Amino acid sequence: GQAIDRKSSEIKAEIKAAKKKAEAAEAAAEAAEKKARDAATANQGYTPGTTDVREIARQILANKFSYGDDQYACFSWIISRESNWDVHAQNASSGAYGLPQSLPGSKMASVGPDWRDNPATQIIWGAQYMKSRYGSPCDAKSHWEDAGNY
Repeated sequence: GQAIDRKSSEIKAEIKAAKKKAEAAEAAAEAAEKKARDAATANQGYTPGTTDVREIARQILANKFSYGDDQYACFSWIISRESNWDVHAQNASSGAYGLPQSLPGSKMASVGPDWRDNPATQIIWGAQYMKSRYGSPCDAKSHWEDAGNY
């Protein structure tokens, strides 16, 4: 009977140790996944797996450009008028392309070779353009309101 009790205690201890080890491995995997997700967000400017184009833009403007909701609202105002948030929008007469209606669209290749289909590439290019040419999305919007374009 004592041998059975001892063996039972050993088995219980082994099970407890295995559970602890599994929990530690799970915690480490979750931490590694979070670290990878955070690194991807820092690199791309938005959380991987985000599919809503407007949410991608909001995150990129916040994370890559340190813009708040006011600048996002101005950016959104312009993109809504330029392309109605259609990544593949193309102006029939000028050939301007994408969310920001880059002319020519191939200018967006300066951000990434996937400029034809990747909203993040187009958003980054558009925000960089607005910042370099006008100072910010809200300054670009002000220009638009005065001139009818940006």
